[in-house]
Amino acid sequence: MKREHGNSARTFKSALNWCVPDNPAILFDGTCKLLAWEVIDEESNDLHLDETQKHHLSINLKKTQRDMTETIWRTYNKVILLGKDNALTKIDLGLAHSSSAESIIVFILNRLRQDGHIEDNISPNFLTRNWPPAFKEWSTKSVRNAFFASPQFPRLLKPDSIRDTISRGVANGMLAYVGKTPDGNYAPFHFNENLSSADIEISDDMFIIIGEEAKKHIEPPELTRIEVIPSNVLLEPGKNQTFIVKGLDQHSRQMDIDKVLWNTDGRAIDDKGVFKAGEVEGTYKVSASVCALSGAAAITVSKEKKLFLTDPLPIKATFKKMSWNGEIPAQKWMNFYTKVLSKYAVSNGLKLTLTVEISSSDGVSKQNVEDTRVALKELGLDDNIDTE
Repeated sequence: MKREHGNSARTFKSALNWCVPDNPAILFDGTCKLLAWEVIDEESNDLHLDETQKHHLSINLKKTQRDMTETIWRTYNKVILLGKDNALTKIDLGLAHSSSAESIIVFILNRLRQDGHIEDNISPNFLTRNWPPAFKEWSTKSVRNAFFASPQFPRLLKPDSIRDTISRGVANGMLAYVGKTPDGNYAPFHFNENLSSADIEISDDMFIIIGEEAKKHIEPPELTRIEVIPSNVLLEPGKNQTFIVKGLDQHSRQMDIDKVLWNTDGRAIDDKGVFKAGEVEGTYKVSASVCALSGAAAITVSKEKKLFLTDPLPIKATFKKMSWNGEIPAQKWMNFYTKVLSKYAVSNGLKLTLTVEISSSDGVSKQNVEDTRVALKELGLDDNIDTE
């Protein structure tokens, strides 16, 4: 039931939960007794019972009904649901009775709330903390569905409460609610404003973006940093090197700049950033200034034509491209990302081509293949999987 929905894989696995009996035999016996007393009560007129017998019948019927209620509470004391490890998890409700809550359903929901499995609503901060890394925009339909498809998310008791979450996120500047035009722009664009939850559309065509991304589309660009490129150069005596300046705004987006003031402690550099190396070997500094901002680069003038990473030079080498190919143990993947890739993740130059191969002596089940396809779709990735 968790894995399949008809002939296809079940997508919303987290939405399906079970309340199961601990010892159904007790419930069966209690039901038989109650049904027997109800039959006697229905046929009491034909049985020609006297007043004393009718009185005892009424007492026994009410007692059996009360006992049956308590038996149901005591028997259905286990809840089974999908845990965060994607395996079935059993929750023991303990010794419960009818006075624990107005109904057994309310009692179970209260317990699931207490354990964090169910939420009436979630905060905008939860969405930003659990934002899919592959998404720049997150469709409102995918946001809602994630709470019923991914065991990492709590179950929403009221699916439409996600509208209120988005509304609050737009009001406090944590989220923006947007549509997308064919040319890739955002319209409509709601950010840092009061937006009614009734105006939030749950669909594949409307999206949320995080506040930092939204600011890029409303704040005027302001030059906050400049970089001199290349930052490190090995140059032969008498040769020229042209430097350029890249301007970056408050969101690390590139900006056009002009009126660059160049300076160097070595040979001359002209107003176009062309440095001419002299005959004296050594390390020199080139600086560029734009308004109150400055950046610098280092030049090593040397007759050596090749630069090796093992050379004891005071600068780092500059290469056009760096690549690596190898196998990573599954348990070291997160460490690999943190220690090797994370420093490059903020730039546009990082490209990952990943080959995943999963094999088992027992084989890979169809359900696991379908689960993987669903996860790939949630990340906005190609869900084509080769099997053999």
